[in-house]
Amino acid sequence: CDEDPSNPYYNTTLYGNTNPWNNSVNNRYQTNEKGQANHAFVMSQVGIGSRGMKGHVAIVYASDGTTKIGCGVLKNTFNINSMQADIQSYAGYKSPVNNKKVAPSGTVYVMAFEDNVLRLRGSLDGLESNCVKCGIHIHAGLSCNIFGNGSRSNNNNSTPDEIVGDHWFASGQDDAWKAQKATYTSDAKGHANFAFYVYNGYDFEDNVDHALVVHGHDNTRIGCGILKPKEVL
Repeated sequence: CDEDPSNPYYNTTLYGNTNPWNNSVNNRYQTNEKGQANHAFVMSQVGIGSRGMKGHVAIVYASDGTTKIGCGVLKNTFNINSMQADIQSYAGYKSPVNNKKVAPSGTVYVMAFEDNVLRLRGSLDGLESNCVKCGIHIHAGLSCNIFGNGSRSNNNNSTPDEIVGDHWFASGQDDAWKAQKATYTSDAKGHANFAFYVYNGYDFEDNVDHALVVHGHDNTRIGCGILKPKEVL
């Protein structure tokens, strides 16, 4: 904050010259007569994880939108190791003609232990029926390519698969997501309860904000959700 902050920070690969901080109506605060404000909001279109944000500055602007009146450096303020992803249909996915009800939904919870082993558990509906040992994996991308206005596109016209990326695991590690245990099995109604442990070489901070992908029978990507921190009560 001792230096003049640079331009707003966001993933230019995803959003090009379109500054998402300018396009959001949520990142505005309102003060009372004493100049006090309490505000919380979610910015889902920045395209940068929490580790990438750490050390950058947060700027408070005056009512004119240009005068900088406050500044602070982003640091870790939480002591949690639990994440969750709310799953919805994968961008661009179309159910087979003979199985029109495939529309994944539900929540997946991920716990990162001290040795960086991950426990994934969840309950999902709307899956393909009788999908035996179908994959559910953390991917490298920080977006499911689903934007606040409901569109499934981006400024650079990248495909959903390019946005979501491949399996997320540390360099030098075997791809843990290829293991048979990183799977779920659905019943005839397309419901699945699952729990398994996996080690991808990354800790909590390196996994949070990444895309969690649900696969179908032929490994087709049918569902996606972004892992967000979850308070452990």
